Amino acid sequence: MNTNAIHTLLFLFLFTLFFSGCSSDSDSNSDTLTGTVATGEAGVGTLYITDANETEINIPLLATNNGQYSADVTGMTPPFILGFDSNNNGSGTIDLYSFADAINTIANVSQLTTLTMFLANNEADLSSLYDDWTTTQLTAANIATAQEIVNANLATQIDAINGLSAEDYDFMTTAFTPDGTGIDGLLENISLNLDANSFTVVLAGVDGFTFDSDIDTSSITVGDTKIETGAFDETCSSGWCLTQSGTYTIAGVVNTYPGTKVSGLPETEVPKVGDLTDAQENFNNAFSSIANISDASYEITENTPTKVVLEISATGTSATDFGSLPVSITIKYTYTKAAP
Repeated sequence: MNTNAIHTLLFLFLFTLFFSGCSSDSDSNSDTLTGTVATGEAGVGTLYITDANETEINIPLLATNNGQYSADVTGMTPPFILGFDSNNNGSGTIDLYSFADAINTIANVSQLTTLTMFLANNEADLSSLYDDWTTTQLTAANIATAQEIVNANLATQIDAINGLSAEDYDFMTTAFTPDGTGIDGLLENISLNLDANSFTVVLAGVDGFTFDSDIDTSSITVGDTKIETGAFDETCSSGWCLTQSGTYTIAGVVNTYPGTKVSGLPETEVPKVGDLTDAQENFNNAFSSIANISDASYEITENTPTKVVLEISATGTSATDFGSLPVSITIKYTYTKAAP
C-alpha cells in the first residue's frame, strides 16, 4: 500500500467519525473553578472538589480568604461535586455541597446550593452522592430544575433584594461577597435539616414558613433552562455542529486533519459524560479497517448545555506492503449548539 492510499483510508475514517459522535479538546492553559463559600458569613474550613473520574483536590479557606476560592482543575473532567467541611461545625465532615458542570466557571457553596443538590438528588443523602460521584452523577438539567424549586419558595425574599429577581437569579454561578448584604443577608436567615425523606428549611423571621417541593415553577427560568445568547454557536446553522481537528502519525510522519464542520446533528449523537460507549464503538469500527488499535483513551474535557468536547487518543499498527507500521492518532471533536 502506498502513502497516498494510506492517507486516503485515514481521511475516509475521519469522514465516518464525523457522523458518529466523537470529539476532543486539550488546553495547555490553567483551568479553574472560582466562587464563594458562605452561610451568611464567610466560610472557614476545607473545600473539596471531585471530578467525574474520582480525582479529588482540596483548598483550605482561611478567614483572610473571606470565603473566596480559586481552584486549579487543569486536567480534571466535569461535572464536579463540591463539598465544604466547615471548621465551625466541629464534626470533621462535609456540611455544604455544590456542583459545576464545566471548567472556568463560578461554583458557589451555600445553604442554597446544598438544598439544590439535595432536591436534585431526589432528597437522598448527599454524603453518599459525594462518595459515589463517579458512578452517580447529577446533570445540569437536574440542578436547574431544583434551583427553580428553591427560587420559587424564596421568591418573596429574593425579589426583596435590590437588583435580584427570583425569576432568573442563579445563586449557583453568580458572584457575591459575604458581607451581610444582598444574597448573603438572606443566607444569614436560612438553616437546613436535610434528613432523607424528612427535611426542613427554616427561614428566620418568617413565621409558618414551609418549603414546598411541589411548588409551581412555571414563572422561574434559571440555570441551564435560561442560556445566554452568547453561549450558542452563531456559526452553527441548526441542531448541533461538529468540528474536528487533530493529527495522525504513520511511521513517524505527522499529518494534520483538514478542518471540517458538519451541522444539523441530533443531540443523541453528542457524547455524554459517563456514557462513551457509542463513541468507543464508532471509533473502533471505523479504524479497524485501517489499523489494529492496541490502546485508546476517551475523555470529555468540556461539558456545558451548549458545548461538548471529547478527546480521543489511540495507538496501533497498520499493515502495508512495506510491513507493519506504527500509527498514532489524536482527534479533538468539538460539538456546539445552534441558537434556538
